[in-house]
Amino acid sequence: METSKKIDSYKIIKESIELYKKNIFLVGFVFLILTIVLVSLLNIALKTLYKEDDLLAYLKHFNPETFSIQAKFLYLLGVAIIVVLVAPFNAGILKMMKDTQEKNEVSIKTFYYYINSPYYFSIALVTLLISGLGLFFTTSLEVLMGDDIIKNFISFFVSIATSILTFTALPNVIFSDLKPIEGIKKSIKDCCSNFGKVFLLIIISVILGYLGIFAFCIGIFFSFPFYFAVQYKVYDELK
Repeated sequence: METSKKIDSYKIIKESIELYKKNIFLVGFVFLILTIVLVSLLNIALKTLYKEDDLLAYLKHFNPETFSIQAKFLYLLGVAIIVVLVAPFNAGILKMMKDTQEKNEVSIKTFYYYINSPYYFSIALVTLLISGLGLFFTTSLEVLMGDDIIKNFISFFVSIATSILTFTALPNVIFSDLKPIEGIKKSIKDCCSNFGKVFLLIIISVILGYLGIFAFCIGIFFSFPFYFAVQYKVYDELK
């Protein structure tokens, strides 16, 4: 029986920093542009649906759990559309990390590489499946659990566990040519045997990403891509 590989956390952090340093400004720039575009589109959509005075009050009390069935469906549809739009760009950032490691040319075009590629459907599907998996468990808990404190605690744990176990699913699909389900299965198998280490690496990458707020004027856009460097290196160690 094939056993899963074990990762070296220190080695991954060290090599991720090197990848990140080589991509910091290019990846930060495209990450900033993508965020501006998405926020602008979201702002236009919200202002179209709601009057400006009502919008602030609506967002203040925004809670999908209180939605009607029809509203929940529209909400989930909107989330799915955003996921499908953003997913290929996330894949593009991962490719930038891969190309940097392999000393291939990296440019802004790399960021858009998967938009018109044969991988687009698989990228969108694996991302939707991961999101749907977390949503399924969260929704099931809402139905089965009565105590809000316990429910919120378990929901948080399930959400974290899902993120850890599916951490390498997207790289598995785009770099190892696995089907979405196969990519998720391999990710679960590999990350389960390295659960604690992957969890620690995710925490470190997120903390270092957010620390960029204090390092740059528009910090997080130039520091958060470190998360993708760690994600690629974890995949690279486990492939």
